[in-house]
Formats: sequence, structure tokens, C-alpha cells
Amino acid sequence: MSMPSEINKTVAHDWQSAFPELLKYKPNRFYKVLGPAAIGIELIVLPGGDVYRPHFVSYPLWEPDLKSCFDSPFILQEMQNDRGLQFDVPFLKHTSIFPIAMAPIKGQIEIPLDGNVTISTFMTLINDQFSKGLVPFSPVQQAKLFEAKLCAGLYAGDVSSMQNTLNDLENVGKSWEPRLFEWKFGPFNTWLIGLREKAEHRDIFLEQVDRNKQKLRHLKSSELVW
Repeated sequence: MSMPSEINKTVAHDWQSAFPELLKYKPNRFYKVLGPAAIGIELIVLPGGDVYRPHFVSYPLWEPDLKSCFDSPFILQEMQNDRGLQFDVPFLKHTSIFPIAMAPIKGQIEIPLDGNVTISTFMTLINDQFSKGLVPFSPVQQAKLFEAKLCAGLYAGDVSSMQNTLNDLENVGKSWEPRLFEWKFGPFNTWLIGLREKAEHRDIFLEQVDRNKQKLRHLKSSELVW
């Protein structure tokens, strides 16, 4: 079902007004740049096209190109209503539901969207994702989070954090069912070697992040700080 353009415009306007730190990237996608990542809100339209579901997302900016960066988020957090259920919003009821939805949704976003963010706050955000949704049952999603922790530490020059992440990853990875991991990343040991090599070449990593950030100059930007 296709929504009238005026309804889509109202939905987009209301969300951007509620989160002025975020700017429209594509329809139903509102982001900003935070250090080596893009963070924001996505309104995922459900099958049928008449209902959307808001998510808090974070994408890596260290991939080879911008398309690869936005292929898959390392954080995809469903927003919940005050009963702990998925927040499904019918487009035709957006105007009445939206004002009620804002308080619980803003309370679920664990980092400030305005200004710089401390590296410890960002790491806490990532760590909290390990227990959310289906992440505990998905080696692929857990791997993305570990990589994000490593890359946040690499971006900030936090050698201790990087080493701790690699040690934790090596231990946790032993418990992952190979077939649930390898369809995405290939053999675990080969993938882990690739991460270690990335950690040894911070200059190359930072150059790649910067190239992708230059292509997002129309978005607002903040940094990870100590």
C-alpha cells in the first residue's frame, strides 16, 4: 500500500523536528556522523506499506566505500512502547500516536545525539546491544559489535581497549557455531587475523573513515572524545 506523499512528508517532518541533530539521508532515514560511525533513526516500513517501526541504528564508516558502509548496521535496536512491545505506527495514525511515542523512544536512546560523546559512553552503548533482541543468538551480530568496539578503540587510539576487545573476541568466538558465522564472514580465524591486521594499521583505517565522512559532509558531525 502506497502512502500519499503528504502523509510521508508529515512523518518525515515530525521525526526530524523531534531529533534536530539528525538530518535526512534517504526517505525514512535520519542520521548524523559520530566519530567512525553514522548513527540515527530509521523508520522501517513493514510489509504491506501501511505501518512503520522506528529503530535506533549505527553503521560503520570504515568499510571500503559508502555503499558497503550502509549495507548493514552494527546496531539495529527496535524502539519499544511503554508496554515493552514493538512500536508499530500506522501511517494513517501517525499524527495521534507520534506525540505519545516520543517520551519512551527518547528514553531508549542511550547516548546524546547533540555534541561530542565520550568513548566510554559509546562503548557502553555497544556493550548493551549484546543482550538485546536476537543478538545473543546471532554470532554474526555479535561479531559486528566486537568489530565496532575494536574500531572505536582504534579511532580513539585506545590501545588497551583494542587489546581487551581482541582477547574477549578470541574467547567468545570459540563458542560460536561455525555454520552460523561462516556464511557471512568465512572461517573465524581468518576473519580474526583480518581484524588484528586492521588494528596494526591505524593510519590506513583513519584515512578510509575520513574518505567516507567526506561524502557525508551534508550531515551534522560530532566526535568521540576521552
